[in-house]
Amino acid sequence: MDFEWLAKHPYTDEAKNTIKEINPQFSDELLHKAQEKLIYLLMREPSTIKYISDIQAREDLILYPVIRLITSQMNYSFSNRISRTFSKLWVSTLKQESDVEKAIQLLNLKIKDNKMAVADYLADLPYDHKLVNKPVQQGVVYLSEQDIWDVIQKHLERTFIETLPKIKNDKAKKAAETVMASIPMKSEFKVSKITDMAPCMQEIIDKLNKGENVPHMARWTIAVYLNKAGWSEDALISLFSRTPNFEPKLTTYHINYMIEKNYSVPSCESLKSQGICVADCRIKSPVSYRGKKK
Repeated sequence: MDFEWLAKHPYTDEAKNTIKEINPQFSDELLHKAQEKLIYLLMREPSTIKYISDIQAREDLILYPVIRLITSQMNYSFSNRISRTFSKLWVSTLKQESDVEKAIQLLNLKIKDNKMAVADYLADLPYDHKLVNKPVQQGVVYLSEQDIWDVIQKHLERTFIETLPKIKNDKAKKAAETVMASIPMKSEFKVSKITDMAPCMQEIIDKLNKGENVPHMARWTIAVYLNKAGWSEDALISLFSRTPNFEPKLTTYHINYMIEKNYSVPSCESLKSQGICVADCRIKSPVSYRGKKK
């Protein structure tokens, strides 16, 4: 059995079936190794990670479901970072092993002759892609080879996040906290601070931080407001990840669309009509609150 290949492609059905056959017993030792492996992966560039022996590859394969359990106990920003790390590693490996057509077959993607249905493309839309910039005809998107590799990476990233375990585990939670404390967050997750924030905007953020189910209009307004203030896409997604009905794919799509369209923050009159205004600040827009207060 080629454990090295399986360890490099743990997302495949063959790898999953092999793990079931081995049936490794969950233990503190296995959890500790998975924790250390995760830190190792996050501290290195995917292109520098290599398997030195079949024995190591077998262990890596066994550790993969434990790594996923640990990841499932983390906040969205960190779990999203881990999914990107793995997807980059897997795509790098796929490029070294075969051509793009074989990668499509391995993942069973609905891409044929460099064409993909619009609905399928939007499900795995890469971060820097915009549908408006792609040739579309009769519901089909035409892709270059690099476009397809980008779609493959996004597909692997999305499926990693969406299939994480939905269970709570105290030991895995502790391991997750150790990993998060050991890995510095990249600058893309840093957000600008806003002082003297308009009361209506602050109230929305307070509700999101408490995990309350904020109405769609309030979510859209705060997303536009914070985007104008310099918050990154990842920072916005992290904020919305605390809501009870959080859906990563849908949230990412709406935020990307909002950023692309570069919407303006609604006026105070509009916010009053939506029931979002909470104080008589006597200003025209939340973005002018600081200037008015000074």
